[in-house]
Amino acid sequence: MLMQQLTRNMSYAARMRLLNKQHPVWFVKCLRRIRKLKPETFFEKYLRMKYTDPYSEFKKKLANIQFIEGQAVCGIQNVKRILLSDSIQVNQLYFALKCNSEKNFNEAAINELIGLAKRQLIEMNVLSSGMITKISGCSDHEGVCADVTMLPARDGVTLQSEALVLVLGDAHIPHRCAALPKQFRRMLLPNKIQHILCTGNLCTKEQFDFLKSLASDVHVVKGDFDEDSDNQETKVVTVGQFRIGLCHGHQLVPWGDFQVIEMLRRKLNVDIMITGNTHKLETYEREGIYYINPGSITGAFTPLEPNVTPSFVLLDVQQAIVTIYIYKLINDEVKVEKTQYKKT
Repeated sequence: MLMQQLTRNMSYAARMRLLNKQHPVWFVKCLRRIRKLKPETFFEKYLRMKYTDPYSEFKKKLANIQFIEGQAVCGIQNVKRILLSDSIQVNQLYFALKCNSEKNFNEAAINELIGLAKRQLIEMNVLSSGMITKISGCSDHEGVCADVTMLPARDGVTLQSEALVLVLGDAHIPHRCAALPKQFRRMLLPNKIQHILCTGNLCTKEQFDFLKSLASDVHVVKGDFDEDSDNQETKVVTVGQFRIGLCHGHQLVPWGDFQVIEMLRRKLNVDIMITGNTHKLETYEREGIYYINPGSITGAFTPLEPNVTPSFVLLDVQQAIVTIYIYKLINDEVKVEKTQYKKT
C-alpha cells in the first residue's frame, strides 16, 4: 500500500506522530478501539481499516474506479478527482467518504453530495452519451472528503432541476463595503446559475455587469441608494410553476413589517415574495406563501445594525417544489442551511 511504502523505514513513534497529525480525531477513536494490540499490529490494523476495507466496499458500490496520483479513499489525502467509466445518474451518485465509523458509507453524506451537485458546488464532466467522466469538488460535510478547489468550469451537464435562482441584494459597493466576500465570489462563477434576482442597492454598474456575467437572466429592482438607476421598484418573475415577487423594501413602512409586505404580495399575486432593505436574513412560510429577505451579500452595515452577517439565498426550483439553500459567512466560513417549500 502507498502509506506502507512511505512509512516502511519510519520508527513506530514517527508513524504514530504522522497518523496523529493527519487524523487526530479518527486516530483517537481507532486507538481506543484497538489499544491492546501490539504496536506493529496496531499500525497494520489502522492501515487495513483505512485502506483495504473502505476500498473494497467502495468497489462494490462503483465498478471500474481509477484514482489519480495514487490518492487513496477515505481522506488520508484529499481525493481531488475520481474517474468513472460507468454511466451514473446524479441521484445515484456515490463519493469517497471518510471512514469515521464501522460503516463505510453514510447515507446523509451521500445525500449531501447529491445536494452539492444540484447546487453546482461540485464539477461533473459528461460526455455526449450522458456518461460521467469526472467528478471533483468540495464539501464541508463531515462525511465527505474535502478539497480546496471550488466550482471549476463545467460543460454539458444537465441536472435534475428546472432552474437555480440566486437571490441577493444590498451590496452597497463601494460605499459601505469594498467588494464581495472572497468566499462567496469564488463560488459564484459563470454558467452555474440560470436566474438572478437582486433586491437592489448594487450602487454601481460594475456590480450589475458582474451579475450579468454569471447568468443571462438578471432581474434587479431599484434600491434607495441606486440613484442613477432606471430599474423598476417592483418586478414579478416566473420560474417553473412559481410567481416570484421582487421589491427592495425601503418603500414599505414600517421597514420589514410583515403586514405591509403581505399587502404588496397580494397586489403582485405571487407565490414567493422577496424583499430586502433591512440587511437581515429571513426565510419563512406563512399560509402557503414563502417570504425571503436575502440580507446583505457583503454584510454591509445599517444605521441600526453595525455588524451584519453576509448572506445570500439559492433556490432550486423543481416543478411545484423549491429547495431553499441559505448561505451565511460566519467567522470566515460559509455555513449552509436547507429548507423546502411546496406550492399548494
